[in-house]
Amino acid sequence: QLFREVMRLYPQSENRETGLFKSAYPSRFDFDMGSWSLAWIQSLKDYYYLRGDKEYVSQFVDNIEKVLGFYERHLDESIGILGTVRNKNFMDWSITKGSIPRADENQEMRHTVLLTLYFVHSLDCTVKLYEEIGEQQKAAKWAAMSANIKKAIKTHCWDEEKQLFRDYPEEDIYSQHSNILAIICDVVEETDQKSLMERILNYKDFDEFASSYFSFYLFKAMDKVGLQDEFLHHLDFWYTFLERGHTTAGETGFASHDRSDCHAWAAHPSYYLLSLVAGIKPADIGFNSVKIAPHPGDLTNIQASIPHPKGKIQVDYKVKNGKIKGTIVLPEGVSGEWNYGEETMVLYPGENMIK
Repeated sequence: QLFREVMRLYPQSENRETGLFKSAYPSRFDFDMGSWSLAWIQSLKDYYYLRGDKEYVSQFVDNIEKVLGFYERHLDESIGILGTVRNKNFMDWSITKGSIPRADENQEMRHTVLLTLYFVHSLDCTVKLYEEIGEQQKAAKWAAMSANIKKAIKTHCWDEEKQLFRDYPEEDIYSQHSNILAIICDVVEETDQKSLMERILNYKDFDEFASSYFSFYLFKAMDKVGLQDEFLHHLDFWYTFLERGHTTAGETGFASHDRSDCHAWAAHPSYYLLSLVAGIKPADIGFNSVKIAPHPGDLTNIQASIPHPKGKIQVDYKVKNGKIKGTIVLPEGVSGEWNYGEETMVLYPGENMIK
């Protein structure tokens, strides 16, 4: 209910000229935040996949169209990616100072691949959402635009020698961020995504690295390419928070400018511990059934539970020599499937034994 209310309140801050939402509202910060307006669309898609609530998300179609329309108007047709954008578009903190993508002396962002890919990801989320709620014509329009932008990025921004994407078509600037989003958006072929992910994790000369905030997308890309076991090896930011005596997550993880010791947007490991390590995910739209496919990594004991509209899903694993034993408890009315290595089995309401 709280999430639904937050999503409903976003459009109240709409700038009637741009169609974008404010960075904070009501507040003294009176500027549009385009990237967070795009994130709102991504969140609506995620909500729909968890709840299957067509009536709720359908009320926002006009607002979605306005947000996407703003970026559509700023595409540079000569090159096929976003051209000059003047509004605020926070994507992540920089490892040095400020945030990225950076605006120039005129407060303009030009031909930023990072922002373009974030727009593309939002387009892809919109297409999936629209196809589910019956907006087929609009879905087709945005799907075609997404495909064209991906081709343009691959043509103008791929560095064949480094096997990485540049942050700008004609500048040798490289970030983890753009390459992470290139995987999420399928700019590279599916067969090449795992090798790109491995380069992202091992390349030491990036100009920008993902903060604790943008690591959400890093972990999302790991999951997409089948490198879920890497998740537990990339929690340095959170171990540092613990070493500092924090009881909550820090805003950036970068010692150079960690502005806040308590920031919700760096709390996402709690989600990935459940979805990747414990392996609990919806098996269908609406979460009527569950798919449980754990990736324990080096862990030998895992206990986890998540709330579900019909009750609580609980897992208790013991891991030894690559084998898992334990129990899975599903609420009444919820069934599912277990996957671990080559093992599969049907899960039923109540207690299920993993032997």
